[in-house]
Amino acid sequence: AQVPTGPAEGWAPAAPAPPPRSALSAEERQALVGWWLRYDKSYMIVIDAVAEDGRLTARYLNPDPVGVSKAEAWKVGERVELLLELTDENYPGNFYELSFDPAQQKLVGVYHHLGLREDYEVDFTRFEDEASEAAGPK
Repeated sequence: AQVPTGPAEGWAPAAPAPPPRSALSAEERQALVGWWLRYDKSYMIVIDAVAEDGRLTARYLNPDPVGVSKAEAWKVGERVELLLELTDENYPGNFYELSFDPAQQKLVGVYHHLGLREDYEVDFTRFEDEASEAAGPK
């Protein structure tokens, strides 16, 4: 019998398993609530609430509202991560993958523009002014 000497054609090593996700604490969920401004384009993510299961009640403004089809947050190790998926005209499933930087009060990560097949490094800074005050009580 012939002994295989290498990987079979088309064989690829298994991708490493993603790190386990865990739920956010009440403090971490509350820290995400607010208005987040992307200064380079004047785009905003508004997080109104974060449920215990990590689902976000979120809006995206560019400057008009854009449909958000999926919004969630979770913890990997000590890092809080977010996913915000957009489904609207000119937004065919484009999405943000962001990490929360509590020291700088920023959401930092990548915007995946599926229509252009390009990725952009982005950051959103907590935005506090009369717009957030007009949103209602905290």
